[in-house]
Amino acid sequence: MLEVDGYLWPRNVGKLASPSHRAMSQMTDEVRKRIQRGQKVIGLRGCRLGDGCSTLLLAVARRLAADGLRVAMVDADFHRPTLARRLGLSPTVGWEEVAPGRLTLADVTVESLRDRLCLVPWCASAATEPPSIQPSQKAKCIDELRRHYHVVLVDLGSPAPEADQAELSQAVLARLDAILVVCHAGEVSASELEGVCQRLADSSKAELAVVENFV
Repeated sequence: MLEVDGYLWPRNVGKLASPSHRAMSQMTDEVRKRIQRGQKVIGLRGCRLGDGCSTLLLAVARRLAADGLRVAMVDADFHRPTLARRLGLSPTVGWEEVAPGRLTLADVTVESLRDRLCLVPWCASAATEPPSIQPSQKAKCIDELRRHYHVVLVDLGSPAPEADQAELSQAVLARLDAILVVCHAGEVSASELEGVCQRLADSSKAELAVVENFV
């Protein structure tokens, strides 16, 4: 596994990860309850670009790791992968290289020794594997992480164009235990939120919950 001394956390994540932040404490407690119920793989999906699902994922991951849980963060925003960059990292390969057998999952996972957290980045803007590599094979990385960590937090990003890794996105959704749908309070209409939730319900058996972001 690749190791770094520590991640470079965005300032807003540091504020949200503070134990004194009441709203984030409530959200983190809810995630803990889900873990206790056996929901080990939890995705966060924004309704729109900029709704804050990546920021919330980083903050929850940091708080859970501070409590002693083994946490893996997976970037599955195939349209706009940003987790590595936001943590001050610039990997050249990610889990897109694992399914073809070119690398192992350990080869692309970046562990922060100080934060006791692991990141599995996505570094391809488009599929690079031969057509023979099926999306379900690629998504098996999620299954392996499930076996080794208390919780796997998956950044699903915001809805992307249908042609953008649609089959791989579907394969990832099939492996989730729960999906937290993040919407920016006051900006996303009830009908828009309902539409996002309905599409996710049609694509996954994961339990859905809505998180309103007031930041």
